[in-house]
Formats: sequence, structure tokens, C-alpha cells
Amino acid sequence: MLDWAAPLWLLLLPALPVLRLLHRRGESDREIPVSALFLWRSDEADSEPEAEARRRPDPIWWLRAAIAALLLLGLAGPRWPVATSSPVAIWIDDGPSLATLEEGGTRAELAVGALVRALEETRPSEAVVHSLRRPGRRLELAPEARDGWGDALASWIATVDAPALLPNPASTGAPRRWLVSDAADPEVAAAAADFDRVFQLGSRTENGAVTALALRPQIGQSDRLRGLVRAHHSGARPAVRRLRVSSSNRILFEEELEFAPGASLQREFTVDGSEAFPSEIAATLEPPDALPADDRLRLDTSPARRVPTRVDPSCGAPLRSAVAAHPGLTPLGPPELAVWCSASAPPDSLPTLWIRSPEMAPDAAAPDFATQVAALLDGAAGRDLLLRIAATGRRPASARIAPAPLDVEQPGRALRPAAVAVAVAVATVEERAELAPMVLAAALLLLIADSFRRLRKRR
Repeated sequence: MLDWAAPLWLLLLPALPVLRLLHRRGESDREIPVSALFLWRSDEADSEPEAEARRRPDPIWWLRAAIAALLLLGLAGPRWPVATSSPVAIWIDDGPSLATLEEGGTRAELAVGALVRALEETRPSEAVVHSLRRPGRRLELAPEARDGWGDALASWIATVDAPALLPNPASTGAPRRWLVSDAADPEVAAAAADFDRVFQLGSRTENGAVTALALRPQIGQSDRLRGLVRAHHSGARPAVRRLRVSSSNRILFEEELEFAPGASLQREFTVDGSEAFPSEIAATLEPPDALPADDRLRLDTSPARRVPTRVDPSCGAPLRSAVAAHPGLTPLGPPELAVWCSASAPPDSLPTLWIRSPEMAPDAAAPDFATQVAALLDGAAGRDLLLRIAATGRRPASARIAPAPLDVEQPGRALRPAAVAVAVAVATVEERAELAPMVLAAALLLLIADSFRRLRKRR
């Protein structure tokens, strides 16, 4: 858009009609020497067409008015903004909160729209998009393929729950750097001042998430699993959400929870495996909120399943009791692990823990009972039984969607007024084409033409 360096000069443009009056007065004041006035006494008055012709504007008036107008425009300093063509490096904060629903779409969709508009305005010679949370992932946007920028960005952006790895501050001569973020991560918000332009998206603040779900065998009860579920509310206001843990065919736990702002609640439950343990369970918060992706968390229960074990009758009663009490083993079901205590080689093809007495191995050091039990508990068939616990979780940061204040106060930069769910940019210096020299040159040419006309008329 055209702007002016000294717009006050434009206030003199309405005074241009004064030149018309001066021009007409100059014509009437001219003296023409004649031999005698009586020679024109008998002349008739001008005819109507001749009088009309005298009243018509003199083309010379238009020339002089154009010279004055161009001089005023030149003094006002007209400038036309010109977008720079330097390359741009774009960093996208693709954390989980970028999937938050806002008015007009998700934050990722709003980011695509804001970036496409900014790129069309600036038309950089090169644009490369980087991921803040997946190092090395990048997307090159070809300047000649502007029509496909939106689709390329939409298919490239994918949220991931991983820490943000901020780039080093730009060195002199490096491409301009843009940041797209919802400022949900305080570390990213604090680093906004290191970028030349920042797009901050999103305004919603209320969100809850299931942050942990775990299962493990219950000691002394081979037909039960003990479970734990944790939920977090990151909003600024209290909330009531229903927490449900379920498998494919039954509800394992359900309760209505009242969350205080920023609170986490944890509940325990049990899974009865008298029929069959579920292969997967899921914890869900209802109703869905602004970030539905973290309202549900799934868990594969197979690591928490007890291993059916067959104990050789020759093993002592203490060893059989230890196997029965172990949280990862059970004597029920088709055996997947064998404990063998005889001198002869075990006959089974199953993974086998072979415990030999001193009489069986006279050349070896005699292990006592504690050593045998420790060997059993430490590992069998290459599997660490003490760690047979199923658990999944995500960092509390995934439950936070509220934007944080951007740290953009830096000398020479100012934050433009913020708007909800649209781009907010740190002001950058735009190049402007100065039009004043061309305007003044045109006025000078017209002035020279008027001077030549006067010289020829005097001759």
C-alpha cells in the first residue's frame, strides 16, 4: 500500500485552483502597444463563439498546475512497499497442543493458513520448513509451486509428544527465521525473541488429559491384576469430567472426578482374570474437550500377564511356593515356562529354568536356596520377570494447551497487536521503493517544457 514520508505537503493540493486565478489575471494585465485606439472604435463586440473560446481554460494553465502538483507530491515523499526476496527458514512447534480445536479449525490448520498468506505477501526466494520436535525433518517450498504450498504444509505437519529442540540464534547473513507456535511450551515462548517473525496461534485454555495408565500382577492372587490411572486438568477453571477404564467387553472402572485448576488425580482399580485378562484396556475422559487426542490413553496388557509355569515335582516345597507367590508366574493354564530340578536333562522344549543341586554338579560351587530363588526371580528364558509390568504415559506438557506470554521484548522489535487464532508477528523492516525522485523528475521535465515554450513565444 502506498504511504508517504511527509504527508503534510499533500494539504497544499486543494490550493491548486489559485494558480488558475493567477494565470487568468496575468493574461488580462498584459499591455499591447498599438498606434491609436480610435482605429478600433467601429469594431463590433466579440461574437458568442469567440467569447466562449476566451472563457475556455488555457492549456498552459494545466501544464503549470501539473508542475505544482508533481512538486507537492515529490515533497510528500511517496513510497511503495516492496517485499524482500531473501530466503526464509520456518520453525514449526509441532507439539501435541497443535491439534487443539479452535474456531475455524485446529491450530495446525490455522498455522497453514497464516503461513501461506505470509509467504504470498513476502514471496521469499526460498522457504524451508523445520520441525522443532523432530530434528532433521524439513520441507522445502518451491517458489514456483505457490498453489501447492497449503496442501504440502497440511500433509507435512504432524504433532508429536517430544521435547522441543530450539535452534541456535541466527548469525549475521543467515536467512530470516520465522516461528509458528501456540506458546503452550514456556521454553519455546521464552525463545520467541530470537526469531524475526512469530506466528502465535490459539486462545483456548481449558483441557484435561489422561496422563498415565498401568497394570501389574497382584502378589498372592494369580487371577487379578492391579491397575492405576492418572488424569490431569490444565485449565484455569475447575472442571468435572468422567473417567472410565474399559476393555473391549466390559467397564473396569468409572468415576466422576472434580478437578481443581492444574490438579492431577489418581485412582486404582483391579482386573479380574478368572475368565480371561483383556488384551488391551483404555482410559477415557468424557466429554471431549478442546484437545480430544489426549482424552484417551490405550495400554497393551500382555506385559502384565502372568506366565503359566510348570514346576518339576522334584523341586522342593519352598521353591514351588516361591513360584506360586511370584507376581509374574502362575501355575494355572498351559505352561509357557518350566522349572526343572532333576539331574537328567529336562524333557520339555519349553523355556526351562534348570536348578541343579550340589550332588548333580560336584565340580561346581554349591548354590544355596537363596541363590536358586534369586536366579529364578532375576530372569527366566531371557525375560526379566520382575519387570513384567504394563505401563504407558505421557508428559504433563501434553495436557497443557494454554498459550504462554511470548518473550519478544528486544531492542528494535515490537509485538503487533494480538488477535485470537490468527498470526501475531514481530514487526520486521519492509523495503520501500522511493517514488519521490521519479515524481520530481517529471515535474522538472514539465518545467523545462514550459520554459522552452516561453522562449519560443518571445521570439
